[in-house]
Amino acid sequence: MLTRRQFGTAIASVAAGSLWAGSQIPVAIQLFSLRRQCEQDLEGTLAYIREVGFNGVELAGFYGRTADRFKALLDENSLTCCGSHTPLPELMGAKFDNTVEENAMLHNRNLVIPALPQNYEASAAGWKAAAELLNEIAVKLHPRGMRIGYHNHNVEFHDINGVLPWALLYRETRSDVILQLDTGNARIAGADPASLVRQYPGRAVTVHVKDYLPGHLDPVIGSSEFDWARFVTVCESEGATEWFIIEHDCLHREEVKICFEAFQRLRARRQ
Repeated sequence: MLTRRQFGTAIASVAAGSLWAGSQIPVAIQLFSLRRQCEQDLEGTLAYIREVGFNGVELAGFYGRTADRFKALLDENSLTCCGSHTPLPELMGAKFDNTVEENAMLHNRNLVIPALPQNYEASAAGWKAAAELLNEIAVKLHPRGMRIGYHNHNVEFHDINGVLPWALLYRETRSDVILQLDTGNARIAGADPASLVRQYPGRAVTVHVKDYLPGHLDPVIGSSEFDWARFVTVCESEGATEWFIIEHDCLHREEVKICFEAFQRLRARRQ
């Protein structure tokens, strides 16, 4: 028979275990993955996303809805807006205030630039200018409780005149600038995502989960031998990661379910 102290200790252990089990980094989907379905039936697509088990979405446009209407649809499906891919022009000049207002309606604080104009990518000086621009936007967003971010492709991991663009962005931008690591794009360049998180810690606040298999266009997660468990562990311990975001371009929405279930299974293998 348990003493009162032992019983209390057992209850505390169960509670702690439950808290730990619920502390996993949540998983969202980048809606660009299902853009065709969103264009045809946004309401049904969001309901399906929640049914699969996703916790949130990262936006890539509003599909003809206003920001407040989109927020209502997310609320109806118990989904969080964990970020928005926001083209650079939407954060410049007169458009800045409207972009901030829309994201405030969505309760979103992560505005991520999905790509830069090519002139920034052509030289080390261009990447340095991009870093300065990210800093300027970060300063403007900070009082609004929002953060700017940048999403990589593969050019960031190729040397330009002795400079690695991803290293330059890490070194030259403020610590609150998100470096949204896309695992698939990084692997296309021959980089190891887990090593990148370790080398540039604290900046992988949101991560794009994408598999890579040479000769296959956008394979489902689990197609390669990539060690997802190791990567997740590094994100948890060193990346300051708040969201994993699955990105998988597909004609059939069932593929995102395959990706979600595979990622949950593979991440559970960590020691």
